[in-house]
Amino acid sequence: MRMMRKMFKRIVSIVMALLVILGTAGYGGSVFAEGQTTTTTFTINQNYIYLNPAGMNLGEVDWTKADADIELNVNGWADVHKGEYDPNSGYWYWNASSWNIKPDNKFFFTYTKYSDYGNDNDNPIKKKPYYRTEMSADVLKKGKVYAQNGTATGPIDGQAVYALKEYTSNAGQSLSFVDMTASELSGVQAQFSLDGKYDDSTSEQVTDGKVTVPNDVNGNAYQYVRFIDAKNNPITDSFDLATAISKGGVLYYGTVSNNSTGSINSVWSKDKKNSSEPTIKKLYFKQTDFPIDEKDSIKL
Repeated sequence: MRMMRKMFKRIVSIVMALLVILGTAGYGGSVFAEGQTTTTTFTINQNYIYLNPAGMNLGEVDWTKADADIELNVNGWADVHKGEYDPNSGYWYWNASSWNIKPDNKFFFTYTKYSDYGNDNDNPIKKKPYYRTEMSADVLKKGKVYAQNGTATGPIDGQAVYALKEYTSNAGQSLSFVDMTASELSGVQAQFSLDGKYDDSTSEQVTDGKVTVPNDVNGNAYQYVRFIDAKNNPITDSFDLATAISKGGVLYYGTVSNNSTGSINSVWSKDKKNSSEPTIKKLYFKQTDFPIDEKDSIKL
C-alpha cells in the first residue's frame, strides 16, 4: 500500500509537469509585482536622470566619492551639466524637468569638464583612462538610472573608457516557488547573490510559495538566485535573476527527474492560471509504465 501511495504521488507529479508544459496548471497569484521605481533608500524621480557609479573606480579617479566632479555631456548641447550627489543611494543625479530632449540627444558622462582645459594636452579626459564613458547608444531619457557596463570595446582618444548601460534593479520583484515533487518540502529559502557567490546572509524565507527580491546593496542589484532547503543545502542550480523574471518568475521545482542520477530539474515559467488556455479533460498512461492495478489504462 505504501508503495502504491508513493507511486501515485509520483504520477501526480508527472501529471502536473505535463500540465505546466501544456500551460494549464492552475496556481493562483500574480507572477511578479508591478514595475518598481524604489531602490535602496530613495525613489526615482521621473524628471531626473541618474548615474549609478558602482564599480567606477578604475584608473586614478573614483566616481563613487561624494566630492567627485561628475558631468553629463549631451550631444548637440553646448552646456555641460554638473551632477549632484545623493548620499542615501550613492547615485549622481541631474534635474531634467525643464530639459527639451530631442531624438539626436545621445550622451556620455565624464569625470571633470572638457571645458576646464584649454589645451588638449592638459585634458585628463583625453590623456588618462576611465575619465569618461562611451557615447550612449540610445537617446537620453528622464526617469532612468544609468551605470557602467565594464570597459567599452573600443578606446576613445586612445584611452580605455567605461561602457554604458541602463541600470535595472530587481528589488521588490516577487518570485514564486512551486514544489512538484510531492515530497512535501518545508523551510525552503531563496538565496540571492550579486556575483554568483552565496552565503547565509542573503537568504530569504519562501512564504506561501513566494519570496521578494531584497533591496540593492550599495547601488548593486542582485543578479542571481538559488533555492536551499531547511538545512541550507542547495536544491536548485543558480539562476540568472533577470532571466528568471523575464520567463515569468515562477519556478516549477521537480518538473523533470533523472532516476539514474537522482537529480531534479526545474523550469521557470509564467503563472499557469489562464482562463484563455484550453482545458485538458483527460490524460492517459500505459499500464506497463504505471502498473498500479489491473486496468488497461489510468484516467485522470
